[in-house]
Amino acid sequence: ESQGTAKRSCGLFQKLGEYYLQNAFLVAYTKKAPQLTPPELMALTRKMATTGAACCHLSEDR
Repeated sequence: ESQGTAKRSCGLFQKLGEYYLQNAFLVAYTKKAPQLTPPELMALTRKMATTGAACCHLSEDR
């Protein structure tokens, strides 16, 4: 399941770029984690987008 999620995230990253990938994560995690404050959501999704951008450049076996 996590590999499928990673592939979808990489597809979004390649199509939209890091900024819009973070926006997609922000929308998703606002619904998944409503208990987080807006600054916490921003920090979480920023880390996720940065990590996703780095991981998308790696080969699939990593």
